[in-house]
Amino acid sequence: MYSVFEITSEDANNDYVLRSLKRLALSGRFDAYSNGGVNRRKSISFRDLASFRFPLPPLNEQCAISEVLRSIDENIGCAKQMVKSLAAGKAAVMRDLLTRGGRPQSGRMQSLPERWVLGRVAADITHIPSGWQLVRLTTIAKLESGHTPDRKQVEYWDGDLPWISLQDADALGKLTIRETAETIGLEGLRNSSARMLPAGTVVLQRTANVGLCSIMEREMCTSQHFANWVCGPKLLPKYLQQVFRHMQREWRRLMAGSVLPDIYMPTFKRLQILLPPIEEQEEIAEVGASFDVRIERERDALSRLEDVRAALAQELLSGRLRLPERMIAKFLDEPEMARAVNA
Repeated sequence: MYSVFEITSEDANNDYVLRSLKRLALSGRFDAYSNGGVNRRKSISFRDLASFRFPLPPLNEQCAISEVLRSIDENIGCAKQMVKSLAAGKAAVMRDLLTRGGRPQSGRMQSLPERWVLGRVAADITHIPSGWQLVRLTTIAKLESGHTPDRKQVEYWDGDLPWISLQDADALGKLTIRETAETIGLEGLRNSSARMLPAGTVVLQRTANVGLCSIMEREMCTSQHFANWVCGPKLLPKYLQQVFRHMQREWRRLMAGSVLPDIYMPTFKRLQILLPPIEEQEEIAEVGASFDVRIERERDALSRLEDVRAALAQELLSGRLRLPERMIAKFLDEPEMARAVNA
């Protein structure tokens, strides 16, 4: 299942060769040689793989290119760690806020009024703040589903009505959603079970990337892969969003299906959440949203870094872009450094 290459030439840098092979793979150069292979997995013969060619500049330039790309890799690693740390920090803070509120440890607590069966944000909760309630979500918010108009009817599609589908995973990672990958027209709406839902509706993905959650900025409709919640006067949409985003362990527990992970609609009808007074919902939601905004910003920066790395690797490894002589000269003047990088 694996092809192993040993670099035998002193004029080749291991890291440069590895990156060149990766570039060929990512560009699809190997696809034309792939076949059914073992266990019907795509594979390429060693003979074909060994015949590929790629530009090989002088060793000092190889080392300089590797150093540049490695420095970007290090920055990407730091950016990923930042996102991971922020997510972990948010999880710890929100677990406390969603179960104890913003009260000091000495705040008055009461026993759970009943068994918390579905919708738990933590497994070991036995007491909640006084003034909070454990309620069935459908008693304070209206549950709505969606539908997909007939794909064969072209007149149903590409209209002016935003229609949230599984293609909108990136948008659903944001706090709010306004634009969608696909749209439908009035005929599509009239001839399907899809319904326009009001701005402020909390949309939760229940299939595939289960748990993605956003708030509609305007009237929108969705496919059947979403559970949509129109909040009543006792529940703030942004608080419900933070509750849903903190329930990843619960979503995993409730998932079913063998092809795509899915949570069935009847499950949502029995969902329970903790309901603080509106003022506390506002405070909790603001803290969660501030974390989310920072995490979104760091993820955007990470995405830009990864785009830069991909573009720069493509240009440098193909020889279309050459590094300044002063960057290459560092390895030319110190040949031992070049050998050390290759070790």
